Formats: sequence, C-alpha cells, structure tokens
Amino acid sequence: MVLPSLLVAALVALGGISSPSPTQPPPGSKQDQAAWTAGYETHTGALLEQARARRAMLQLQTGRYYERLSAANASPGVVDALTRKLAKASDDVSRAGAKPPFDLRTGCRYQLLGLENAMVTAQGPNGAVDLAAARAELTRCRDTVERWRAPLAEADDALEKALAEADALLARQDPSAPNDGATAKAGTAADPKAR
Repeated sequence: MVLPSLLVAALVALGGISSPSPTQPPPGSKQDQAAWTAGYETHTGALLEQARARRAMLQLQTGRYYERLSAANASPGVVDALTRKLAKASDDVSRAGAKPPFDLRTGCRYQLLGLENAMVTAQGPNGAVDLAAARAELTRCRDTVERWRAPLAEADDALEKALAEADALLARQDPSAPNDGATAKAGTAADPKAR
C-alpha cells in the first residue's frame, strides 16, 4: 500500500494528476466513486454522531436539568415523567455510544485510502483484484460503523427531544431564562455559589 501512495504523490508532484480533494472521490469508475462517497459519508457521519451525543450529554450536565426540574413549579407527575425520560435517554446514549467496534479516531479512513490507492492504480497489473479487495474492505467497515451509528442516532434523537421538552417546561416556569439549557451553568453570574 505504500508504493501506490508514493506513486500518487509522484504523479501529483509531476502534474500528471491534480491533487485530490479530501471530500471528493478520486478519478475512477462511477461504481468506485459511489463506493468512495458512501464510505466518506459513513466515516464523517460516525464522527458527527459521536459529537452530537457528546454535545447533548454536556448540555444535560451543564444545564443542571434534574436540579432545575425538581425546583420547577410544575405538576409533580409531569416533572417526574420528564426526569425519567431524560434519564432513560441519557442512559441509552451512553450505552449506544460506548465501545464502538472500530477506532473512532480513524473510522473508515484507512479503507477509504485503500480504495483511493486502488482507484488511482487500477490500470496496473493487479488493478482489478486490488479494486475488488478495497471495495470489499470498505463495505465491511461501512457495515460495522452503521451498525454502531444507527442506534446512537436514535438515542441522540430521543435525548435531544427530551432536552427540548425540558427547555420548554422550564421556559414556561421562567420566561426570562434563555431556552438553551445554559441558564444555570456553574460559575456564571446566574449561579455564583457554584464557583
């Protein structure tokens, strides 16, 4: 795999091919470009889903939702139901996002690079074999990532919905408060005791 990478670098340096964009598939067949694009979207989708989960969990923690809901002047049944909903949703996000079966730092990036190399060197003596192997490797990676990402996306949706419901309830309690879960961040002027 190092040799094809050196070949690509040499061709770019000599002006034989243009430098590939990190978000566009390299030159190749439509089938290979579609496979590369799907792999790229899966790779970036996994990173974005993990970031979405972290953002929602951080919002839950820094927004002190449980504390603020317990102090809200709302029906105890409504508050209890919403508190349970938040707890279940955050547990689901933690469980779904825990221990992905792949390295989150790289996702399918190595498989994408393998397909890129195979696409660029497709005219070589083993081009068809290399392309088939690279496509299969990327497909396996995509399947693994999607099996992990789909339940996390569902859990993220549920947590974001529960946070929005809590924000709406808390905004009705204090209409002057911002509706973004940031009303009681530790160390702010609104909460001097938390410093």
